[in-house]
Order: sequence, then C-alpha cells, then structure tokens
Amino acid sequence: MLYAPSSEQLANKHLQQTSAAGRRHRLPLALATEARYVGRTGEQLQLLTNSQWDEEARHLADVALLLLDKHRSHPSSTVTRSLLRHLCREIEDHCPRYVSIAARDRAAALGLSDLREYHWDEQPHRMKDHGREIFHWDHFVPVSQLQRQLEEQGALATQERTFGILRRARIAWILKAEDEDLTRRGFRSHRDNPYKAYDDVKISLLHVHDSDPDLWGH
Repeated sequence: MLYAPSSEQLANKHLQQTSAAGRRHRLPLALATEARYVGRTGEQLQLLTNSQWDEEARHLADVALLLLDKHRSHPSSTVTRSLLRHLCREIEDHCPRYVSIAARDRAAALGLSDLREYHWDEQPHRMKDHGREIFHWDHFVPVSQLQRQLEEQGALATQERTFGILRRARIAWILKAEDEDLTRRGFRSHRDNPYKAYDDVKISLLHVHDSDPDLWGH
C-alpha cells in the first residue's frame, strides 16, 4: 500500500524547506522557533529586497493553502490551526523590516547600528535592552489578523489571494512607548490599514518602499 502524507506533514515539509532553520536542521515544526535562533547565531542577517520577499511570500502561500484546505475539511482540527498560526508568526524571519525614527534615534544613542540587522531574540543582549523595556518588535500586521484574513477566504482561497495577504507582512522596530500608544488606540490585534494606524499615533517609519502602502489601497 502506498503511503500518502497528510496535509499537515506536507505543510511541515514546506515550512522546513522555506525556513533557514528547517533547511539546516530538518526539525519538526514544533521545534522551529528554537532552531532558528541557534542556526543564526554569529551570522550576519541578510535583509531581503522586495522582489526576494515576494518570492518567499509565494512559497509560504503554497504552504498556507495546504493548511487552509485541511482546515476546511476538518474545521475542528486544532493542530491545523496551530500550524497556520505558526506560519503567520514565523513569517517574521523573512519579511521586510521597518524602523521608527524614534527607535532609530534611541538606538544611535545606545551605539547600535541599523535596527533592521537585529532580531527579537537579540534584543536583551546585542541590543542592550535586557528587560525589553526600550524597544518593541512589532508585527506590523498582527499575527492574529493575518491568520484571520487567511481563514476568512474560505472556499475562495487561491494561491494569488493568499499571497496577497501574506506579502503585506512586515516587522517594525519601534519604541516600547510607541507600542503602548498603539495598544491604547485599539491597534494591538487589528489594523484595517497599518500605515494609517501608525499615522494616527504619530509613529514615523523609515525604510518604507514607495509601493508598500499600495498593498492596502492607501
């Protein structure tokens, strides 16, 4: 009898292939978070261009489609939803990064280089922010929002629509105080348009490509 891998196993394989940690260690998905930190230790972070990011986002869209198909056929599966949420979170390793002007200025005062070169796990030591009280690694499009938008496609989910959702993902290094402002204004887990949300709380961003806001029809 031929063995047919499940959608979860296929998605796991795709995630391993599209993540640096997965390619290097071939670990189960549940261990990917820890592995990516170990695998990147001592390496120079490579920032993707917008075209490179689009290519990565298309790979991730293929993974997401597998998971969404499984979710529709077995909506009670907590494993499938957990894998989908993991994808929406781990996208942080690939997507472009912004830096707020205020965070840039604070980093310069601390003798830090371009904040885009730092990852969340490097914050306590390399960034000299031991209690994570100065800077905040912000999912520009909240993880829960990405997952919700993917699931809300329902039977209309296609590779192109899924890609269109995932390619909006960005990470922004901002100040902790700026993150608190976003939370106070109700932008913690949902932002109809993240660029407008940041504008509303007067957070100015660096490294925004001219075409980025067009992804939101802004």
